[in-house]
Amino acid sequence: MGLIAAVAPGTAEARDSVCPEFVPPQPRTPPPPATSTSQRQLIPVDRNGTPIGTDAAVITMDFGADRNERLRSQTYRMPAGFAAQDIHIGTINDIVNETTKDALVIRQQQLTFRANPNRADARLVNVRVCYDAGGPREPDAGRYQGTLLVSAAGLQPSPLSLAITVRDDAWWKPILALIFGLLVGIVARAIGDLQQAPTTIGKSFWQYLFRLRILVALGFGVAAGIGAYIRLVEGNETFDGSFSAVWPLVGATFGATVAGKTITDILKSPSDEDRDKGLAPRQSQ
Repeated sequence: MGLIAAVAPGTAEARDSVCPEFVPPQPRTPPPPATSTSQRQLIPVDRNGTPIGTDAAVITMDFGADRNERLRSQTYRMPAGFAAQDIHIGTINDIVNETTKDALVIRQQQLTFRANPNRADARLVNVRVCYDAGGPREPDAGRYQGTLLVSAAGLQPSPLSLAITVRDDAWWKPILALIFGLLVGIVARAIGDLQQAPTTIGKSFWQYLFRLRILVALGFGVAAGIGAYIRLVEGNETFDGSFSAVWPLVGATFGATVAGKTITDILKSPSDEDRDKGLAPRQSQ
């Protein structure tokens, strides 16, 4: 019950978005009128200035467990006679979580974008995009997909895809799950051992907990926990910190701890068995 309460989603503290400090929102001008497909286009280019397909422009933001803002840019080549101030940018529908279909939080300027002149070439324009995952409301963990439309009057619009990944930032949730699995594994084996070799509650019980085989079992559990954390948490860019997500961590440390104790029991020497029997109080004749 304690683990369930700990991993239950909480309400993040609200703060203002910092994106407007880096990318001021574009002026509220009406979008350009619709254009025909025969008109000229804004052509996205790669880092070498080479044109890429109009559908190949993608901005990727991976937040992990970090909640600081991210800034990314995509450069476009404009036809002659156009300038950065002519470019209009807008979202197409919601930016949606692939799994839950929930919309990405973009309230109060958490998402800003603007076209700026490229200082190296007057025919190039940089579309800068900023997203602040830290406020005023944090997005839920997941992978979000969306599209911005970059356009200007007299030009065919060009799509700019957005791919945003967010991982749960409560780092203590998986750590708590790993510790919980270790403790449950040790307690489960201790109960089984004490049923076979009864001991008094007190000093002898604590001596049992600090025996070498118990420490070896803990080592198995810790090693398994580190591997599970790397694979299930660090290796998962959309880890959501829910009960179903942390439960495999509990299972990994619990199973490894029990298995480690079982292995050491199989390999223990006769002298170890004698010491184990010595834990039990002597029976009166």
